[in-house]
Amino acid sequence: MYTDHCRQTTKEIVLKLSRIPSRKPLYQEVQEEILSLIRDWDEERPIPSEAVLSEQFGVSRSTVREALQRLENADVVYKRHGVGTFVRPQSNAIATAMNYLHGIERIIRSSGKEPSFGRHEVSVITFDEHIREVFSDERVKRGVRVVRVYLADGTPTLYAVSYIPETILDGDLESAAEKIERLGRAGESLFSILAAAFQHSVDYAVTRIRAVMPSDAIFAELNFSQSEPCIKLNQIHHDRDGRVLIYSEDVLDPEVFELIVLRKSIR
Repeated sequence: MYTDHCRQTTKEIVLKLSRIPSRKPLYQEVQEEILSLIRDWDEERPIPSEAVLSEQFGVSRSTVREALQRLENADVVYKRHGVGTFVRPQSNAIATAMNYLHGIERIIRSSGKEPSFGRHEVSVITFDEHIREVFSDERVKRGVRVVRVYLADGTPTLYAVSYIPETILDGDLESAAEKIERLGRAGESLFSILAAAFQHSVDYAVTRIRAVMPSDAIFAELNFSQSEPCIKLNQIHHDRDGRVLIYSEDVLDPEVFELIVLRKSIR
């Protein structure tokens, strides 16, 4: 059973992913440095050789090679055999790798766009049966709901509804909601708010990806075609001990977001 933010299509393909937190390996740090380096470069411009990048970043050539391979997998760069690596012509889509758990603001900013909120509402609610089942805790009856519409360079791109259980919020729920509201409007992500204000850190998430037809409410918020499916992410965020901290339902504009999944063969 799902809430009515989107109407379920008659057919769906479900992909469950365990997403790991951002404890960055060295190649990922190099990957982000290369992204920053080439962000404003012209398309088709050649990228410095592995030897040059290795010396520039102070890492091994194998680390640079791994970073470049990841960028190639993400269609950021491409290789010409015997010639070199070049900046690939890009679409306006916001690409994000699902292998790592990042906040939406960071994902939008990493694409070269400026994140902001078109809507940010925090309220105390009594959870319905579906939401209570997600948390698998008999003590959870109420909690905080956070509704956000994320903008990228002023364009609505994502509609997110997140539920936080009363059991991880200190003291009075109304006070907790006010704190989340205030810190959220200051630009803090839910992850950072939970960690800093309530001492609960998200360690990983299980994500369910579905194609759904947009409801009237979603159409009004994101203003894209009601005749085309949108992407819906149902995400359960856990701490290191497996406790559920946040349940979220995110609806993405497929014309704006591109999800990238790294899949490895089983040998």
